[in-house]
Amino acid sequence: MANNLKVTNSPDIRHFKNKALSALLFIIIVTTGLYIQITGFDFVSYDDLRYVKENPNIADGLTGSGIQWALNADYDSNWFPLTWVSHMADVSVFGMSAGGHHFTNLIIHLINICLLFRLFWLISEGNVFVATGAATVFAVHPLGVESVAWISERKNLLSTLFWLLSIICYLKYAAEHKRNLYLLSILFFIFALMSKPMAVTLPFVLLLIDFWPLKRLNNTRWQVIFTEKLPFLVFTLLSSIITFKLQHDAGVISDFTVFPAGLRILNSINSYIEYLIKLAYPTGLAVIYPYIALTPGPAIILKAAALLLITAFALWKSKLYPYLITGWFFYIGTLVPVIQIVQIGLAPMSDRYTYIPMMGIYIMLSFGIKDLIKRFPKTRYFFIPVFILFVSALCVLTYFQTSSWRDSQSLYKQAIKVSPYNFVAYNNYGLALMEAGRTDEAIEAFSRGLSIVPTSRKINYSMYLALMKKGLPDEAAVHMLISSYMGKDKDKQIALSLIKINQHDRAVYFLQEHLKKDPADTEAFNALYNSLIKLKRYDEAEKYLFQF
Repeated sequence: MANNLKVTNSPDIRHFKNKALSALLFIIIVTTGLYIQITGFDFVSYDDLRYVKENPNIADGLTGSGIQWALNADYDSNWFPLTWVSHMADVSVFGMSAGGHHFTNLIIHLINICLLFRLFWLISEGNVFVATGAATVFAVHPLGVESVAWISERKNLLSTLFWLLSIICYLKYAAEHKRNLYLLSILFFIFALMSKPMAVTLPFVLLLIDFWPLKRLNNTRWQVIFTEKLPFLVFTLLSSIITFKLQHDAGVISDFTVFPAGLRILNSINSYIEYLIKLAYPTGLAVIYPYIALTPGPAIILKAAALLLITAFALWKSKLYPYLITGWFFYIGTLVPVIQIVQIGLAPMSDRYTYIPMMGIYIMLSFGIKDLIKRFPKTRYFFIPVFILFVSALCVLTYFQTSSWRDSQSLYKQAIKVSPYNFVAYNNYGLALMEAGRTDEAIEAFSRGLSIVPTSRKINYSMYLALMKKGLPDEAAVHMLISSYMGKDKDKQIALSLIKINQHDRAVYFLQEHLKKDPADTEAFNALYNSLIKLKRYDEAEKYLFQF
């Protein structure tokens, strides 16, 4: 299997000397300096408690029965036994000290940096500037904070580690034709899937690598290419079936009545471009991004046009700059499992989803800049200082973004700060305040969340708990009703309950919703009219009286 990548002639790891070793060591030191603060952080309420701290299945650490549970567990509607085993190992070493678990995350991130450096070293045939540039941005970009500072995202870090090992082994196999390397590539891919099922796109990435940098598609029979990928495709299919079944059975996958197909497509277009914007300008990052009401207006049309233009440019220049094809479709393809065409949960996008996909953009940028400097040598005097300034800014942003993960309250406060309409963050913040005994502040947080989404079952239930804790059962009963009532006249019944405790402003919303479905309901109309009068909204009351 001939190929044009001289992997076998590339310096091996044992020969990483001088510039390469110094550059990698410097990246490791800087990254450690930015993230070492997490060893003093606590567990956060967002998944950490049920994944680790309050998970009885890992409480005894690494045991035979624990490993057996991990292999058979569908906990959290997923199957990732290696991730559970890693958490068990942490419990054996550190107990339930959050700092130790955070330290493990940092170590895995540092290993991933070394592997990424190695990968780019190989595909660039030993170009230290390409490897250093890609590894540096990967190491210190704020988009990576969520994966490193969040204990529950161990699965992302671990899956990436095995993902990179699988690709490196595949590159070496293509160059050296050693069957053991091919088998190792498959084994590491299986480990990646057993850490997080997002790794299912690896066969597609290997095909891109066959196109460039290996350039095998023109000089290797397609039967050989297909046969090589067949084991990867089989494990991809098995993992996809398991994941889909578990998440469908758990009700995690939303049907098209919750999020229509059109909204999902618009969100996918928006997310692809928003991730690129956050790569270049990483501000306003949050652990939770709420769904926004996207419409096919000018902004979405421009973003769709941008996607098409970049794709067209990569295809147009594919002969001169084949790395554009590999890099761009690497980015597009590896985001497919989490781009929310198949809606998983309520999050339209998340920073952690970019940990692997951005490697494709790093390929485009690092090799593009290399070629530009080669053609116009003086441009290095522009790119080098710009890169230094950019990385310096990334380091500052990453340090402060990491600090927001100190505990649950600081995490959700940051999310609310950058996205004021983040109703999920308001709910989680309120629950964290309740845990700290600050019930009045929690009620205020729930109230703000309900002002955004009055029908949220979770926030209403949280408000119910807070009001009961304050000894206000009548007010609490209304929120329990909203969170649980499923009758056809649900909105009217909720409104009438709200009127009983003089919450006329909230009652108006539910009565208006009910009258849209049943405009001839006299009882609901009278209640709406009286509530508007109580609120001194006389013009609105008169309008409804006229309509009725």
